[in-house]
Amino acid sequence: MRRSQTRISGPNLPEELTAVKGGGWDYQLVLVHSVRGEVEEAFAAMDAAYASRDTGLQTVLGDRYLENLRSDPRYDAMVEKMGLRANP
Repeated sequence: MRRSQTRISGPNLPEELTAVKGGGWDYQLVLVHSVRGEVEEAFAAMDAAYASRDTGLQTVLGDRYLENLRSDPRYDAMVEKMGLRANP
């Protein structure tokens, strides 16, 4: 690993990602919270990702790490808001 690269992991991952200079980690926060089963936090991060036009959102329909969110009506609402169509 290069000196300029930072390894971020562990229980404080959301806080560490948020603190990284330059930001742009909104979609990654969605994934972290979803995998951890932190549904409320995942949707809050998804709203932030949408507001910041995070390009990671373009993968929401096929991202396997979002399985914890798909049964929640907010997932379909976000997909519709983005102009995408969820697979039935």
